[in-house]
Amino acid sequence: MNDANPSRHRPIPDGEPRRERVFFTAAGRRLAGEIIRPPRRHARGFPADDHRPPGEGAKGAGGAWTERRDAARPGRAARDAEVRRGGQGGKEARSVDDRRVGDDGGAARADHERPWLVFLHEGLGSVGQWRDFPAALCGETGLAGLVYDRWGYGESEACEEMGDSGYLHHEAQESLPQVLDRFDIPRAIFIGHSDGGSIALIFGATFPERAAGIITEAAHVFVEEITLAGIRAAVAAYEGTDLPARLARYHGARTDLVFRRWSETWLSPPFRAWNIEGLLSRIRCPVLAIQGEEDPYGTSGQVESIVRRISGPAEGLIVPRCGHIPHLQAREETTEAMREFIRRRLSDPRNHPGLDPAPAAGAISNGAQ
Repeated sequence: MNDANPSRHRPIPDGEPRRERVFFTAAGRRLAGEIIRPPRRHARGFPADDHRPPGEGAKGAGGAWTERRDAARPGRAARDAEVRRGGQGGKEARSVDDRRVGDDGGAARADHERPWLVFLHEGLGSVGQWRDFPAALCGETGLAGLVYDRWGYGESEACEEMGDSGYLHHEAQESLPQVLDRFDIPRAIFIGHSDGGSIALIFGATFPERAAGIITEAAHVFVEEITLAGIRAAVAAYEGTDLPARLARYHGARTDLVFRRWSETWLSPPFRAWNIEGLLSRIRCPVLAIQGEEDPYGTSGQVESIVRRISGPAEGLIVPRCGHIPHLQAREETTEAMREFIRRRLSDPRNHPGLDPAPAAGAISNGAQ
C-alpha cells in the first residue's frame, strides 16, 4: 500500500484541521514546528469534547494567535512564538516572525483533560517528511497535535555538532520535556518514527506520568546487524544517487551535516553497545509498536522486545509488504491501528497512566491490564 490516493486519507468531512506554523525556543534552541488544531466537531467514534479546541487561546491583534508568559508558573522562560493562522483549508502559514509578545497577547494552552498527539520524526526526518499524516490523524481522532523539527533538522536552528551514543537520551530527557512545557502540554500520546520512536520510549520510561500512550513505528531498542547494514547501504546511496538532493528539499544547506551525524553516530564502534531494553519496564502507559515486515533497518525482534518488557499494556503490529515507513507505505492499515489504539485510550473510564483496557484481540500482546 501507499499514499497515492489522497482522497481515502482525508480527515473527517466535518471540517479540515487547521495547521499553524510556529517557530519557538526550547532547550536553548530555536526550533520550528506545526500545531494542528482539529475541527471543532469531534471525530465520529471518539468521545465528545465540549471544550474549545485544545491549545486555542485568545486572539491577538491582526488575526494572530499569540503566546505569552504563564504567570502561574514563575521561572518559566518567556513565551516567544507568534503563531499565525494557517488560512483556509488548513493551509500552512510559512511567514512567521519569532518575537517576544507582551501581556496583550493570548496564551495558547493545552486542554488538560485530553492529551495532544506529539509526532517525533526519524533520524533523517523533519516536519515536511511526515507529509499530511499528522493532520489527517488529528482530524480522525479530534485531538490537537504538535509536530516539530528537532535541533539541526528541517527549519530548526542548525546544529554543527556531531552526535554521540547519548543523543537519543538527550532528546528524550532534556529537549522533549522543554518542548512540551513550551506549549503547556502536561500529557501526550507520542507517535514516534524510528529515532523518534526510541525517543518516545525513553521519555515514557523517564516521565511515565506525562505519557498517556506511545505509538512507535520502526523504533529501535537495541542495535542489530541488519540496522548497520541498512545504514551502510544508505551511505552508498547518499554517495551515488540523488538522495542528497531529495533530503535537501527538507534540510537545505545542512543536509550533509544531518546525514553524517546520523550515519556516523550509528556506525561508530561505541554505538554498538547502545541498548534501552533495561528502561522499558518503567513504561506504564499503553504502547503500540508497529514495524514493517520488510524493514531494512530492523527485525521483528525490536517489536517483540518492546511488547515483552513494557509494564503497561503493549501490543505489536507487523505490517506485511511494508518497509521502514508504515505511515506512508501502508497508510490505511497503520492509520486504522493508531486510530483504534487512540480511541481505546480516550474511551476507557479508567483513563490514567498504568490502568488501561486490554489490547485488541489478534494483536501481539503482553497481556498486561
